Amino acid sequence: MDNEGLIYLVYFKNRDIYKLPGGGVESGESILDGLKREIKEEAGVEFEIKNELGITIETRYYDGMDTGLFQMSYSYILKLKGEKYIPKFVADEIEEGATPVWLTIDEAITKYENYSLPDYESHFIKRRELTILKEAKKFLK
Repeated sequence: MDNEGLIYLVYFKNRDIYKLPGGGVESGESILDGLKREIKEEAGVEFEIKNELGITIETRYYDGMDTGLFQMSYSYILKLKGEKYIPKFVADEIEEGATPVWLTIDEAITKYENYSLPDYESHFIKRRELTILKEAKKFLK
């Protein structure tokens, strides 16, 4: 969240999908160190943690395949410290057309509620992100 109360999303043009910033924790990295690194890469900002929202657990099983996904997402409300900078997206994010977008919490929720789902994975992303945004809104009143 910036100083005007806008929420940061990353729009991936090539997939027509919006995501909250985040990513995986690297080997030997704490959850908070991973959070700092991912936010620096994807949002290009320094921040302070205002609230811990909780953990979202996802399981995905792909029809006809023996593999699936188990993912835990730790969610926080972060407050921008200082100025916005240019994000340092990694190669695959640049390839997917990653673009920073700042919206009000209501605009972000509406984006997800009206979101057309381009692929199977998007159903999971929509549910996770919408749940996080609605929970965050309770803290932002």
